Amino acid sequence: MSFYVRFLIFVYCALCLSITATYAQSKVIPLSVKSADALQGFQKDGDSSYQKLIGNVQLEHQGTLMYCDSAIINLVLNDAEAFGDVLIVQPDGTTISSDYVKYAGDKKLAIFRSNVTLTDGKNSLWTDSLDYQTQAKIGTYTTGGTLQAESTTLSSEKGQYLVKTKDAIFEGDVVVTDPQYNCTSKKIAYNTQTKLIKILEQSKVVNASSVLISSNGVYDAKNEIGKFYGRSSAQNKEQYIEADTLEYNKKTNWSIAKGKVIAKDTAQHITLYAGWASYQESVQKMIAYIHPVMKIEQEQDSFFLSADTFLIAPIKPIVIDKKKKVVKESYQEELPNDTLRPKFYKAYYHVSLFSDSLQASADSIYYNSKDSILSCMIKPVLWSRSAQLTGDTISLYFKKGALDHMYVPNNALIVSQAGPSTAKLYDQIQGNVLKGNFVNNTLKDVWIYPNTSCIYYPKDDSGAFVGVNQSSAERMHIYFDKQTISKIVFQEDVKQTISPLQDIDLKDLFLSKFKWVPERRPKIKPVIFK
Repeated sequence: MSFYVRFLIFVYCALCLSITATYAQSKVIPLSVKSADALQGFQKDGDSSYQKLIGNVQLEHQGTLMYCDSAIINLVLNDAEAFGDVLIVQPDGTTISSDYVKYAGDKKLAIFRSNVTLTDGKNSLWTDSLDYQTQAKIGTYTTGGTLQAESTTLSSEKGQYLVKTKDAIFEGDVVVTDPQYNCTSKKIAYNTQTKLIKILEQSKVVNASSVLISSNGVYDAKNEIGKFYGRSSAQNKEQYIEADTLEYNKKTNWSIAKGKVIAKDTAQHITLYAGWASYQESVQKMIAYIHPVMKIEQEQDSFFLSADTFLIAPIKPIVIDKKKKVVKESYQEELPNDTLRPKFYKAYYHVSLFSDSLQASADSIYYNSKDSILSCMIKPVLWSRSAQLTGDTISLYFKKGALDHMYVPNNALIVSQAGPSTAKLYDQIQGNVLKGNFVNNTLKDVWIYPNTSCIYYPKDDSGAFVGVNQSSAERMHIYFDKQTISKIVFQEDVKQTISPLQDIDLKDLFLSKFKWVPERRPKIKPVIFK
């Protein structure tokens, strides 16, 4: 270094000391020059208070060091512009590099441009334009940036990173890439230490097995716990659920949905509506409460079930133990995420079933999606048009999207009104077993056996009663037409009498199993989301 250069630096340092004394009186800490290969006077916009430092420049301000190839500084304004291989190092180890920086010491603001990299030890931020508050340690970009936090990468059009708290806000075309999930969003907040994601606007989170959509929520990636609000939804290979609130806990394997819950089994065309539902992912089990309603979609009709509670779970497989020579149910505690088992759907307590062609009431109803069987149990009653059917259990069999046939194994009874309700005349047929067939979801014919009995009021072509038929047989075949009994065929051990109505006391003309419960019949489709 020449004597002249050393002399200029000496003079400049003396000037710095003078200015420092002035700043001390005003309690403002000035920039200081630690080193440079050359110093030149510099005039900018007619102001000659600028100085240009060239070669191996090192500046310092409040413990923050700045390195660069060259710089223009103004000790009066307490600011600097640095060019070429700019590097700022803060006392806590945070570093920022770029091609250019404008440093305003009094404002404690550094404006970085071109190839900007901020590193705080564990995390790195890349952008072409960064405004950095040196004391608050907050960096803001508006022209696109990327933050790398260990294995998680976050990018967006706009962003802000708070070095002290490790909080970051990303806005506009946000993309999060993580080994466990990917996320696209309009706006999110993220903490690099806690791995906590706050969803602030419409977002989509995708992992190996599901897709989540939400505009408001929090996801703890470290503990795999999430809470999402404002009509959030989640979907996997065969299920879709949405609600006002969704809560998820990977460790407990339980998810909870609250408020206008809609859960769809897309494979089975079944939709469950409820005020509250919980789902255990490991065993694929769901429980729903608060006015739950289930819709079973068929090609010709849709069936609506309402109950106090719904339970949905995979059907337990049957395993044969050859050593013990027994057959037993085997139920895995955990199922692989890609395992799609047939499910059962159980509605219990105060169950009602409604469709345009058929209604039912029971204490519980069980639907087997594997065999498409719907069983009404515990005091079941079923209505098909004008016919009321009862038994210990009533099972409906579906085929190709429509009702195919039905089966009652014990205490079968069919009742229908033979005349106006004021007449209290009822066609009645009872036996043990009942098998019925449906066409277009309407009951067309029924077999009842054995030990059948019948009270039947036949009519002539004009619709007038011709008498009362009291019969018994081993079996009966009953035909329906236009929603009423049109013909009965008796087989084996047939005994029957037909009497004029005036010769019979009709008041007590009922079979032993007779029951007539129109008050239990659902009149309308259940209300969804009461």
